[in-house]
Amino acid sequence: MPILEVKNISKRYGATTALNNCSISINESEIHTLIGSNGSGKSTLCKIISGSVQADAGDILIRNKISIINNPIDAKKLGISTFYQELSIANHATVENNIFMTHLPTKFFLLIDHKKLRNKASKIFDLFKDVVGNDFSLTTPVSQLREDQRQLVEIMKVLALNTQIMIFDEPTSALDRAQVECFFKILKNLKNQGRSIIFISHRMDEIFQVGDKVTVLRDAEIISTNKLKDIDQNTIIKRMIGEKNISSNHKRKNNNIKIPALTIKNFSGNNFEDISLEISQGEIIGLGGLHGQGQSNLLKSIFGITSSKSGIMYVGQKQIYKTNPRKSISKGLSYISGDRKRDGIYPGRSIFENIFPIHFYKKNKFFAHRNKIQPLAAETLEMLKTIYSNINQEITNLSGGNQQKVVIARWLVNSPLILLLDDPAKGIDLSSKSDLYSIINKLAEKGVSILLYSSDDVELLTYSDRILVFNNGKVSRLLKGLEKNKYNLYEASYDNRN
Repeated sequence: MPILEVKNISKRYGATTALNNCSISINESEIHTLIGSNGSGKSTLCKIISGSVQADAGDILIRNKISIINNPIDAKKLGISTFYQELSIANHATVENNIFMTHLPTKFFLLIDHKKLRNKASKIFDLFKDVVGNDFSLTTPVSQLREDQRQLVEIMKVLALNTQIMIFDEPTSALDRAQVECFFKILKNLKNQGRSIIFISHRMDEIFQVGDKVTVLRDAEIISTNKLKDIDQNTIIKRMIGEKNISSNHKRKNNNIKIPALTIKNFSGNNFEDISLEISQGEIIGLGGLHGQGQSNLLKSIFGITSSKSGIMYVGQKQIYKTNPRKSISKGLSYISGDRKRDGIYPGRSIFENIFPIHFYKKNKFFAHRNKIQPLAAETLEMLKTIYSNINQEITNLSGGNQQKVVIARWLVNSPLILLLDDPAKGIDLSSKSDLYSIINKLAEKGVSILLYSSDDVELLTYSDRILVFNNGKVSRLLKGLEKNKYNLYEASYDNRN
């Protein structure tokens, strides 16, 4: 008898369907893996089971009994704990306090029993003692930890709850191979003790290494569930994308200009290694692969936001040394981030003030005349079909899509030669997205060279001339022509044999 059953669960966010009539069952002593592309519904399903999101329809059964889970506290009472992609650790607290943050052991007058806390935390910590690093102890403040160590603390928090059902949503994304092997050993021991585990990963080798069953999700629906011994990688990929999506999606006109605009050779940096590419004038090169495989870091390094560790870069025929954003702007490069809240807008400032600074740096002038710049800014905003009342309006009063258009306008007023686009359409509506890619195509037709990273596979396949697929910080495959289709993109993204 299944310990957990999800029956006919549906969830919508406005016009977007996140889950559509999904059903799944989890047995005792089982590691049940979930796989699917971005937006397929994996995380939403887990959040509903864990109580952090409420379903619009459907039931959750624990041991054949309908259970109401309104929040994570309800889930914990029912024996469910969850590792979320978004870490929820307290930076100011120590490792041991984070591990038991929600259930600190106490003594008289509800004071923390530090001796008991240390003993209990040590048992969890010791499971990872060989892979955590020398700079990591129970008394270390979490703010001093590396990304992989912070992720291990979040895993320890789930293990410390000691629940019957454990959900792990991409827990290995920041871990190295030794840490992953250690974690998988722990999961298998828990399974042998009778625990039930839901495990989400984008890494195909991990699915086969640790799982007993795999459920494939696509477009908010559950496509299939199989024992992993009865299915192979190619079948999983085909189910993830659907047979109708295997053919090429290439729709751009051929670019016959072969004048190099940007060349990088053997570029290495934070989370990317030995990347070489040459982009011609008027060409759009897509950077594909799963999120966090080094694409964004490469773009930031080219622009000079972060430093590269090694490699050579040419703009045109001229080698560029020790680049930085100001130098990049002067050489005709522009960088547009999709994370407008962190990297894009200046909150509290007007639309004009959000556009003006880049023009200032490009011209290398200490003073600039507003009356000369404002018409150009207004013209660019109109080209992007930006909806606003006047150019002095505060940017935070605009919709998210229009805020992103202002960020894009900031860079387009410079008439860039090379555009570095870091998931530029993330979080904007379909109409704004269509306007954006229409502009991108027109810029390419005018000779602007574009490096495009997008988390939307359809965008990459539709608008790129070539796609460099990233996998674990390296280029695993170059797709062009008829090779540029969803199956090849997924295979190169998910296959960790590269």
